[in-house]
Amino acid sequence: MTRSAFEMYQAVRAASDEHNAPVIYVESAEDLDSPVERMTISVARPDVLLDETDIGPNELLRKQEVGHPDKVFVHAGDVARYSGCSLETARNWLKKFESKGLIKHHGSGDAEVGTVALYRPVLEDQEDINTKLYELEGRRPPDQLVATETVTPGQFDHIGGSRFKFEDDESVTIDVSKPEKSTTIQEHVNSQLRQHGLIPSSPKNFTYDLRKEADLI
Repeated sequence: MTRSAFEMYQAVRAASDEHNAPVIYVESAEDLDSPVERMTISVARPDVLLDETDIGPNELLRKQEVGHPDKVFVHAGDVARYSGCSLETARNWLKKFESKGLIKHHGSGDAEVGTVALYRPVLEDQEDINTKLYELEGRRPPDQLVATETVTPGQFDHIGGSRFKFEDDESVTIDVSKPEKSTTIQEHVNSQLRQHGLIPSSPKNFTYDLRKEADLI
């Protein structure tokens, strides 16, 4: 059974969330120059505390009874258990996710399947996550994920022929002539906009209005 990048990543997140409810960690710091005891209070997931601070697993286990690396970090056995795939498939997906920056390699640990590589999810922005998952599947993300700014025809100045420049950034130009390849004019224009993180407010009207201004209609 073939599984999508989205399904496999959900397995990673589910495994990660199983033992990673946020904890309150209080750390005392002795200051010989002050009679007042100083304390540092951290509220975070155990995997984040272990990966990004000097707190060790034994100390976290002693104070919070959570934090064993083999439990709070994700390994191939966890992903296989949640997704129903083989260990080899799980390992391959973890490597793919790491290459895209979706997860971070923490180190190695021991599990029932032997010595395993341990990981944790590091991306929080859902749009970033979805964009990378689409890329892993070899699909172009929807415009709403990759575009950062919506534009209108009025923001483009005609510079001659079929070409227009973006008034907010004159280095951005588009060509609204009929493409030679077997694609629609609308998709041809939208593709040029996407390269600059732009999306038309109304794809159909955007192309029509600019072509009309350029006397191409």
